[in-house]
Order: sequence, then structure tokens, then C-alpha cells
Amino acid sequence: MLFRFKSKATGDLIMLEPHGRRILQAMGKDVQAQGIIQVSDMSRCIEAIERDIAKEAEQAQHRKAPTQATSGEEAADKDDATQAVSFKHRALPMLDMLRQCLKAEVPIVWGV
Repeated sequence: MLFRFKSKATGDLIMLEPHGRRILQAMGKDVQAQGIIQVSDMSRCIEAIERDIAKEAEQAQHRKAPTQATSGEEAADKDDATQAVSFKHRALPMLDMLRQCLKAEVPIVWGV
């Protein structure tokens, strides 16, 4: 399943189901097949996503353990191979959409 977020102020934002679900949960929205983010809720949604991004960054710092590598290049290769896409990188397009829609005072809908 895909989530397609639409507004009159931006282009459509399409996310795979697990990522769209995570974004909606971060905003405190019910994960439904259809929904709307009202302009009056957008500031709160932006703050909620930013809080989750900060929380994830803090958790990542705690998980990092100093590694001993023979060269800096080997360490960079190892980091690139094991690094996943963070919530921050998945959430940035939604944050941009929320900010643009808040400025234009138009809601965001999905599933319609």
C-alpha cells in the first residue's frame, strides 16, 4: 500500500505504507486509509516530527561505539554498508510539505 499526500500548495508526496504510517504516528494522527491534516494542526505536527527526529538522533549517538579501523577509508566503507535510511531523511519531504501548506493555509489530505 502507498500513502499519497496531496495539497493545493505542493506536489503529491508518495510514501510506502510503513514510512507513511510512521510519519502519521509521529504526528499523532490515526493511521487510516483516508485523512486530513488541517492548517490549525500543522504547527503541532511539525513540532512532533522534529521531536521524533531529535529523539532518533539521540538514540543513534548512544548506540554508536568507537570502532578501531586500520584506515579511515575502511571505516567509511563499513559505515556506508551498514547505514539505513533514517527517520529524519524520510520525514524531511513531509516537513517541507507541512511548512509550505501552513504558509499557504491549505490542508493536506491522503487517500482521496
